[in-house]
Amino acid sequence: MMARNRRGFENGLELFKALHAAFPRMNLLVASSDRAARRAARCSGLPVHVYPLPLPFLGADARFITALQPNLLLLPDGGRGLPRRLIDRLAVDGAATLMLGRPRRGLMRRLSLAPDLIVVPPAERAALAVADDPATTVIELDHEHASGTMLAPVVDRATPLIVAKRELYRRSVLKRDRALEPPPQGFRAVETLEELRQRLGGPQNIICLGNGPSSEDPRLADFAFDCCFRVNHSWATRGFLTTPDMVFTGAKQSIERLPEQRLFGFFSIESERDILGRFTATSRKLDYATAERLGSTDFSRFGFYRPTNGAVMIAVAVALRPARLIVGGIDLFRHPAGTYPGDTSTPNAYAAPHAPDLELDFILDMLESLEGEIVIVGDVLREEWDKRQQARARQSPSGRPAPLAQGAAL
Repeated sequence: MMARNRRGFENGLELFKALHAAFPRMNLLVASSDRAARRAARCSGLPVHVYPLPLPFLGADARFITALQPNLLLLPDGGRGLPRRLIDRLAVDGAATLMLGRPRRGLMRRLSLAPDLIVVPPAERAALAVADDPATTVIELDHEHASGTMLAPVVDRATPLIVAKRELYRRSVLKRDRALEPPPQGFRAVETLEELRQRLGGPQNIICLGNGPSSEDPRLADFAFDCCFRVNHSWATRGFLTTPDMVFTGAKQSIERLPEQRLFGFFSIESERDILGRFTATSRKLDYATAERLGSTDFSRFGFYRPTNGAVMIAVAVALRPARLIVGGIDLFRHPAGTYPGDTSTPNAYAAPHAPDLELDFILDMLESLEGEIVIVGDVLREEWDKRQQARARQSPSGRPAPLAQGAAL
């Protein structure tokens, strides 16, 4: 949120709270040149980071924008009294813009991009300068007197914007800046699914572990497997199944934290470029496989959302066609013990680039496409799998389930 003064911050506070409830893992930032506004933000009870607006000196704006990179720019009072140069730069650099209140006509004429969403009281709708602009959605709501569920239409409309604009901007930058960069010396691409299968020794019993609390279910240690897949690196110091054959990640940090790991998995060519482009000089030697490059799975259903590394892991495991697939730690951010084993502070929710419903349907579809045995350890995913199989049974003329996979759930 960029606020001109304390009143502006207070006008946007209820929507700020509603957005935080919808995206509890997204950072909240408040920027204002007004000390009273910054003080009110710190005392709001929200986990906010508070900044002064940069002075109009050479380089100050660029440093401010690089540090923040917001998904959504919330502008109370229609952006009145706020520096147009910053609104413009943040919008051009991938931030969706949401204005509360009618903006001045002069500001609207000077912006390079029209606001994505404007919320105005019904009485001000007719006077809105962008009433017919197809790039702008207008919601009629007396936002200064709205709270809680009354703001749901605004949050619902803002949700795809929060993800889409930043993600599409990120992809365009990666495509432009890193399209022709070769991988670092010592990094070798596994180009095909058959090559990956051989690299892993033709596994017939694969265990896939997400990072949910059920990833440390003691029953997992009782299963025999010849290949272990894991996600990111939070498990590395916890002493349970810590020698995976392949690690799926989208973070440079995970590669750095796992110096002995020799095989990594990435989701897309863009994410591959992003990660590899961060390694300029290294003596590290490793192989990597990119799910999109392998071509065995269609990820188009996600659109501008991204599958989690756990979903990509399951898709690649299924594509390898093992005789048995064991899945644990895929708790869909619903486990009562929290987000990760031993972690009760991280909000138990998906991060903004992920869509829970798309994610669940994709995982269940992948599991159903496997002809081998499926073993699910963890109540959350097991219950969703059972519901899917019961729905299949109701749809089958014989009254029996007709899944493509047979298996057990523990």
